[in-house]
This record gives sequence, structure tokens and C-alpha cells, in this order.
Amino acid sequence: MFGVNELKKIFMLVLGLVSFGIILNIFTGNEQPSVAQEKKINIIDEEKKATDDMARILYISLEFNSLLEDINTTTITSEILPKYKQRIDNIKSVIDQDETDTAWNESAKQELDKIYEMIVQRSVELSFDELFDKYATPEHKVYCKDKGKESKVYYLAKDLENINPELSIKYYKMALELNSQEVAKWALYENIAYLYYVQKDYMQSVYWYEKVKELDGDIYNVNLALAYEGLGDYQKALDILKQGYSKKDRHATHQLGTYYYNGIIEKLKDTRRGGELWLEAYHLYKEHEQHFTSEITYNLGIYYVDTMKNYEKGRYFFAVSALAGDNDAADILVNDSKVYSLDMSKFFLDEVVKNGKFTKEIAARYRGFYDEKAFLYTPNSYEIDNVRVLIDDNKIRLVSQDKEKLKKYLGNFIDILYVDKYKEIAKNEFDYIVVGANVNLRGLNITISKEDRDIVCEIKAKKD
Repeated sequence: MFGVNELKKIFMLVLGLVSFGIILNIFTGNEQPSVAQEKKINIIDEEKKATDDMARILYISLEFNSLLEDINTTTITSEILPKYKQRIDNIKSVIDQDETDTAWNESAKQELDKIYEMIVQRSVELSFDELFDKYATPEHKVYCKDKGKESKVYYLAKDLENINPELSIKYYKMALELNSQEVAKWALYENIAYLYYVQKDYMQSVYWYEKVKELDGDIYNVNLALAYEGLGDYQKALDILKQGYSKKDRHATHQLGTYYYNGIIEKLKDTRRGGELWLEAYHLYKEHEQHFTSEITYNLGIYYVDTMKNYEKGRYFFAVSALAGDNDAADILVNDSKVYSLDMSKFFLDEVVKNGKFTKEIAARYRGFYDEKAFLYTPNSYEIDNVRVLIDDNKIRLVSQDKEKLKKYLGNFIDILYVDKYKEIAKNEFDYIVVGANVNLRGLNITISKEDRDIVCEIKAKKD
């Protein structure tokens, strides 16, 4: 086996040769189109391909060098091997994006496999005490200070879940063997089952979820249905989803709607019934303050546009989904001619005024703005950064003597309200805050006035 330096030289030499070939093609392209228009298209296509190839090679080179530097300067312990495996898999996936030289691709990936083997061989196995000291949270260390190993094993397993699921499973099983009293036995089974599910080992996931049911048949977890689905047993999954639906489980209701809408079991395909179930799930999510999650709102957008032909409601749900971070929903808002020009701003204003807050998903997207008192998080009034916010049943008033801070605050409000191409149009309307302005902007009426020394921005939904 080559040493690290030799592998690095080989890998970078090949990358260099490929890069040189791509650069050469930019300057010496041999395409001889027969018409001027074809020539223009070919040049654009070749330039784009060359740019994409250079970006890909730059990523591979930088990540490869970073990986090798890490290997040479860091003591790699076995529990973080999944992190290195993921980094190497990421490089491989980028290599596979170009199919022009599959032989080189395979050679490069083989070299990466050798490097991972080297990492595994060099990795150091930590003892239980070393792992606990390194990965247990401060709170768990304090709690377990005067407790035995059966407690420490459970909390170490919990703290390793997102670092190394396989190792976490090992210690959850050890907690079972030691008869840890830190949590009910069925909960340990569920933790193990879930980690197997995350690793897509559906057979083991089903096995451990079924052990939960052996202990208590009333305990329900939608992931058991999803694990059966992973095994291809859709009928068994459907039966479990129906059980969850009878218990008003929001996740089961959501997934059951997907079964009907997409016809996962062909004979059940019913888009109207599927959409009705999604709507039920949406209201169940709202009860748990989860109604802005992107998946359920995206599904409802599809349901209202494709099945119900209600484009206004469809656009509203696509907008909420995009606001929660779904790129597909954002694309539809801009590119779908049936929905892109519809005016949904007033619905967002109603949502804000009536509910008094956006959920955590939205807050996370605008974290810099939400760090203190979240915008519209309280029902009446508050002040943040020298801007007072006053809210009543049908309008919002932003009041400040500082024009720039008021402008920034209004910009943040527009960021929340608009998620498509109209955001920039909206912002351009308020590049300069002018007292006396009265703007009707896609469902909103926004006025700027002066009261004593204060500048007042009043925002109202336009009447239907």
C-alpha cells in the first residue's frame, strides 16, 4: 500500500492533468458548428461545462488536501470514523458527477478507499471512561458523578446518537444488559430501533420496535410503519398507519395521506382522500405548534393546485413551505404560471396577527432577527433596537425616530412576508422611506407618516 504522501502525489498529479486538459479545451475547442446560432450555443455549453468541471476539481483538490492534512495532524479515534467515511463518500460523489472518464473515476475512488483503510488502521480505540469523559454532556457528567456504570452507559449512548449511531446502539444494548433504571425498558428498545432505522437497517429496526409492542401493545410509533415500508411490506405499514390515525397521531395521519395521494398501494389511490388526510395532519401539527413544517405545507400546495384547482390556497401553502426552507416550493412560486402572480400577502398578515407568532422553523430561518424578542411573537406591543411594534386586530405599526432602523425593520418584515421574486420588488419600493408614502403592495397597504418626532410605518391588509 502507498503511504499518504505517495497517494497525495498520485491523486494530485491526475487532478492536475485533468485540469490542464479542461483548461486546454477552453482555448483550443475543436467544435466546428455549421451555423452561427449553433456556434453560440456550443460555446455557452462548453464554457458552462468547463466552469462546472473546474469547480468540481477545485472542490476535490481542496477537500482531498484537507483530509490528508487532518490525517497527518490529528489523532483519529474510532468513534469518529463515520465522519471520515462521510467525507470520503462526499468526494466520491463529486468525482462521479463527471462521466467523461469513468476509468479515472474508478481509479481515484480506489485510492480514496485505500486512504480510508489507512485511517481505520491508524484509528485509536477509546475506553468506556475515555468516551464518557469526551462525549458526555456536562449535565450528564454531573448527574452521573455518584452513580454506577449502568447510568453512565445509558447517558453515553444518548450523547453518542448523533456522533456514531452504531456505537450508540452498542451502549444502549449494554444499558439493557446492566438493567439500567434510568429509563423504561421499552424506551431503550425504541432508541435502538430508531437508530437502526436511521441507518436504514430496517430488519433490525422492525425487530426492536416489535419488542416494544411485546412489552406494551398500546405504545405506538409511526417509525415501525416506516421500517416495514423500508422492507417493502406496504400492507403491514398501512395497517400500522391506520392504527396511528385512530389515535390522532399527526405523523401517521400525514403518512397515511401520502399513501392515498401517491397510490403507494395502487388500489387505494385517491388524491382527494389523501389531501383531506394531509389537511387533518396539518391541523394536528398546528395543535403541536408545528404547522410551518415545509413538507406538510408543500403537500397541501400540491393538493390544492393539482386536485382542487384552488390556486389561491395552493400558492399560500407553497409560500409557507418556501418560508420554512423548501426550495421546490420556492421554485414553483416563481415558475408555475398558475400561481406565481397570485396575491397571498394578506393571508400571511392574517396568520401573523391572529396567531401572534411564527414557529421555530421560521424563527431559525431569520435567527439574527429573532434572537431577542421575535418579530410579532407577542400579541400587543414591544420594543426592539429602538423600534416600537404595536399590534391590534387589523394592523401593525412600526414607530421610531431612527429612519435607518425603521427601514431595516420593515425590510425584515418584507423578508418574512415575501418568499419569491416579488421580495426585491417590495424592497425597492422602500429604498428610501419618505414621509407621506402610501403604497399598495400585493395585498398590503403600507403608509409612512410623521407623529411629533416619530416616523410611523403602518401595515394593513387590503380589503377584499
